Amino acid sequence: MPDQTASMIEAWTAVFKYAVTSPLGIIGLIVLVAGSVVIALFRSEDNPRTKLYVVTMMFLFFGVLVTVAVYQVQPTVPVTDEMLASASTPAAPRVRSAGSQLSGKVDCGTAWTGWVEPGASVGDPCPSGCARGAELARRFQVVGFPPQPQVKYKFQCWRK
Repeated sequence: MPDQTASMIEAWTAVFKYAVTSPLGIIGLIVLVAGSVVIALFRSEDNPRTKLYVVTMMFLFFGVLVTVAVYQVQPTVPVTDEMLASASTPAAPRVRSAGSQLSGKVDCGTAWTGWVEPGASVGDPCPSGCARGAELARRFQVVGFPPQPQVKYKFQCWRK
């Protein structure tokens, strides 16, 4: 269970990082800044309902834009050595060149798994006659309501 929690945190971190820096996320941040400037321009004797309306609309637009951005991004995160060290299963050496040989193994290319919940088992996505090797990358997406992250993995494949 701790591995699944760590995977879920990693998934949400990647999704939010890419969502906030996406065009919709940047527009959402601009809305927050513009709304803050409008609020700062009102004096205390101005109508308090107008100030409340501006704050409500500002957070509503920001929330909608960031939510849409979270559902649209599908970040691909390359796997680092630290991620490989923290993985629960040992990984094979990372060799990406097509057609290369490493200790009698023949490179079959790479393969992506299907979408699964973070931390769930993924099986072997490699073609028939090939075995799964090192994890090369992860891609994240958010689906459903309430939003749930999903992940798919890219693996190196080796001929058996």
